[in-house]
Amino acid sequence: MHERARAAELFPELGWLAALLDASSLTEAARRTGTSQSTMTRAVQRWGRRLDAPLIRAHGRGAELTAEGEMLAITARRALGDLDDAIRRIAGEPDATLRIGFLRSLGPAVVGELVSSYLQAHPAAHVVHHELSSAGALDALDRGDVDIVLSAPRPPDRFAWRRMGRQPLVLMVPRGHRLAGRSAASVGDIAEERLLTLDQGYHTRRIVDSLLAAAGVSPHIGIETDSVETVANYVAAGQGVAILPADAVHRPRVATLTLTEPAAQREFGLVWHADRPSPRAEALLAHVELLERRHPDWANIEV
Repeated sequence: MHERARAAELFPELGWLAALLDASSLTEAARRTGTSQSTMTRAVQRWGRRLDAPLIRAHGRGAELTAEGEMLAITARRALGDLDDAIRRIAGEPDATLRIGFLRSLGPAVVGELVSSYLQAHPAAHVVHHELSSAGALDALDRGDVDIVLSAPRPPDRFAWRRMGRQPLVLMVPRGHRLAGRSAASVGDIAEERLLTLDQGYHTRRIVDSLLAAAGVSPHIGIETDSVETVANYVAAGQGVAILPADAVHRPRVATLTLTEPAAQREFGLVWHADRPSPRAEALLAHVELLERRHPDWANIEV
């Protein structure tokens, strides 16, 4: 959802909150939404006081959202998408809204590039993002909440599937860890480590469990969560190690190692209802076909 959409003009503070999701600082969020840095700062402080929870914290020279701030910003973005869609319908405009669901671990690497190129080719389009688990993505398709999903693994046969690329899984360890100076490791190398992981609703977790079982490793799982960001934050804080999709998150206090197991990867692709594809889904599929003709394997993620 673009922060300058008409819904954000009617509800500016929602637009400010949504802008924090992708901005590296309050200054950048203010610039994107056409407000001042001081106004943005006061608003964030006011929201934090009302909720009795800080929404941002210092990170290097900029700032990053806390877990509470991220939850609010994601919800604000979704709300703006729904509001802008209602405004378009009230105005009698044709629906150019593409509702795309995706795994958060694919967002930075693939979704950003895909959606950016789609918007360049379709400047009148309006994209609403929904970050979902692999199971939640199929539920969202069934409910009609999204037109199409970028997900893994390949879905049941009642859904249509177009493979787009592959994504390795990597080992993340804190800086200063005994493995941090190496470029690669095996699953057996972390047999005695405290493992931080996604919960069972995620395809990545099922791959990790299979890798551990194949290596004969019975892990000590310290933390389970539904957020790759949270897992990476705990690794950076020295609370354990993790196996996550490559390029899903980057942290300055984390070292990333290639896993030597060939099975440490996953395929991802686009999923939609073949019996009722929306015109927006068909437009995105046509765009992907054009992208792949021009740039074969563009979506593959490398370590």
